[in-house]
Amino acid sequence: MTRYYSGLFAKVVAVLIVLTALLALGGWMFGIPQLTTVLPGYATMKPVTALCFLLCGISLWLQDGAGMAPTAAVIIKQKLATVLALIAALIGLLSICQYLFVQDFGIDLLLFRDKMRGEGQPYPGRMSLATGLNFLLIGTSLVILGRRFSWARYAPDILMLLVMFISLIAINGYLYDAPSLYRIVPFSSISFNTALLSLLLGIGTLAVRPDRGLALAVNSRDSGGLAARLLLPVAIVAPMVIGWLLWQGELAGWYDAAFGLATYTTALISMLTGLILFAAYRLNSFSASRRRAFQLVEIQRHALEQVALGAKLSDTLNEIIRDVEKLEPEMMTSILFLSEDGTRVRHGASLRLPGEYLSAIDGLSIGPSTGSCGTAAWRGEQVVVSDIQTDPLWADYRELASRYGLRACWSTPIFGTSGKVLATFAIYYQTPRFPDARQQRLITTVTQIVAVAIERARAIERLVKAKADMEAAQERGNIGSWELVFGAPQASWSRQMYRIFRRDPNQPVPAFAQFLRLIHRADRKPIINTLTRNGSLRGRQHLEFRLLPSLCGVRYVSATIDPILDEQGNTVAVAGTALDITDRKIAEITIRQSLSRQQELSRRLAEVEEDERRKISRELHDRIGSELSAINLNLDIIRSVLPADTSMVIGQRLTDTQLLVRNTIEHTHDILAELRPPGLDDYGLIVALETYAGLVEQRLGIPVLVGGCRSEPPLSLLTKTAIYRIVNEALNNVAKHAAAGMVNIDLMLTDNLFRLTVMDDGVGFDPPGTGVRGYGLLTMQERAEAVAAKVTVKPGPESGTQVIIDVECSP
Repeated sequence: MTRYYSGLFAKVVAVLIVLTALLALGGWMFGIPQLTTVLPGYATMKPVTALCFLLCGISLWLQDGAGMAPTAAVIIKQKLATVLALIAALIGLLSICQYLFVQDFGIDLLLFRDKMRGEGQPYPGRMSLATGLNFLLIGTSLVILGRRFSWARYAPDILMLLVMFISLIAINGYLYDAPSLYRIVPFSSISFNTALLSLLLGIGTLAVRPDRGLALAVNSRDSGGLAARLLLPVAIVAPMVIGWLLWQGELAGWYDAAFGLATYTTALISMLTGLILFAAYRLNSFSASRRRAFQLVEIQRHALEQVALGAKLSDTLNEIIRDVEKLEPEMMTSILFLSEDGTRVRHGASLRLPGEYLSAIDGLSIGPSTGSCGTAAWRGEQVVVSDIQTDPLWADYRELASRYGLRACWSTPIFGTSGKVLATFAIYYQTPRFPDARQQRLITTVTQIVAVAIERARAIERLVKAKADMEAAQERGNIGSWELVFGAPQASWSRQMYRIFRRDPNQPVPAFAQFLRLIHRADRKPIINTLTRNGSLRGRQHLEFRLLPSLCGVRYVSATIDPILDEQGNTVAVAGTALDITDRKIAEITIRQSLSRQQELSRRLAEVEEDERRKISRELHDRIGSELSAINLNLDIIRSVLPADTSMVIGQRLTDTQLLVRNTIEHTHDILAELRPPGLDDYGLIVALETYAGLVEQRLGIPVLVGGCRSEPPLSLLTKTAIYRIVNEALNNVAKHAAAGMVNIDLMLTDNLFRLTVMDDGVGFDPPGTGVRGYGLLTMQERAEAVAAKVTVKPGPESGTQVIIDVECSP
């Protein structure tokens, strides 16, 4: 704060200098002598002197921005201040040279030339030699003020002390009517107002930089700075005032010179003695304040050290209370926590209050008139009860307090960072009293420390609970977590990670090389590639690997790896999880083996079925077909040998029998086609499909078109047969359920895939996922799985149903 006032004083001095210089220039311009001199009949402030004061005042004002961040505006201000100070110093130097070398450089008559010559002096308009020296020193000091050179650190202070010394000599010369003190050479007197402004300008130049030199010593918050601020004003002003008053009394004839000198000496001794005693008192108070502040800092440091070391909350609070009561022996303090529901106070910590009293107030409800602590927690503000016996807040608890000799209680709520009341800090006395500023500072310090301790303890409790919950969840889910910071000696593992990798949790986390030795040799390379990419790792990675069978049998682990990025987007660490998927993997292997066996069984069943169909077809074709043909031939022979007069009834019966035999032959052919597709063995799948499509078209009376690829797919006979049977089942569904007007069979063959699509424009079909069963879907699926094909049934693009068969093939 003293530094702020120092800078403010410099600005006030700058304004005062500029205004006085402008008034002096105005006095010369408008012929007002009163504005050019303070003492009529004495030397006046010359126009060039006023101009130099104006330049120095503006430069001092601009120096206020020095030391700030070097923005463009600040740099311009500093350069302008330097230029103005250089001009003033140059004018002062030229004035000195005019005296030393008896020259006239013409600078004295820069302003108001005619009025200066009208004064009738030998050197009209010329500033005194002392004034020129002052401006040379002040301008030089303002120029080097903002420089950071080591030699320039104390140079401004030395120059300003010289200016103040010269100015004080001149002022004393006017006070004691000693012209030789303000007139160095003939016709060269420094005016009183010039000397006074020079003194102020010197002090202001010292004060403009409170962070260095003499100003730093004066503005210091230490005892030396306090002593300087107390003694300097009196040491400068008092001797001058006392001496001037005594001299005036001597001039008036009230006493002789011996009496005046003795009185001056006695007054000076008394003044200095009183000043020393007053400074000692202030220094003692200052030291006591500093010592108490240091003790408060020690309490804070001790408490924060306890918090940082993770001490129990009760131990930390007891240490705080012990330190406070040691600092203030008459105090009895306590800390009460606010319950989770915010309705009651619970005992937190206390050392000197009676245990029976603490038990009595433990659990009391808070409210608008429930003693000091309950009311403070209710209001959310400090409650000061100076006399418990008369305060209405203690009406229900007055007897309890009297029983233990408690007369005053001040309670302050302790707030968390969210603004919620966490606890109260109470101070008890056995005599009525109010808190003073010193005690209020103590209360503020303690409540802040206790708030930090409580929030830290509760945060640790939440963290411990969250960690325990996470460990329990990881154990239930058999999931471990880990983190690795690049450059760190080792990673961090959760307890479940140790269980998954069958390691003792008391052992350190294995290094990367040791970790790799836990992994199956065949699975190490992906882990190495992922974890050694460091900065190039982007996004979540998934890995599956096996542990060495020698460690814990065959075990499978699924891991996720997530990069942790810094502010620049570089990967600085990785973290992830590890899930023991051994049971799932074993189940998957079992299911795959079961499916493989089922698929093999289905394939064998299909082969057996086709073999049986082929045998039955061959038997029907070779025996029944030939016998039916022979019967039909015999009937034709019988008809040819019958006499002409044979009864019409016999002829009609013969005709019906032949028709029945032909129908039986056709039905047998149909059965043969169902048992074994005609042409599939000899001509391939496409011809067989076209033949069957023609039969369906004749039976249903709707177009059944086969289009797309005309090349025979490179599939085994068993696979072609399964595809044919699936198409057969799909067309049967169209005939039974679709009410379609057209069916398209589209064939597509690529380098490694054969796709067949059966699509109708009928009423549509609910997907299997909706719960619809039947329609031969299970049969189609089983036939497809038997030959490693895939069947998809879905609605058509506009209407109807699509049955898509995909099977991998090699050209």
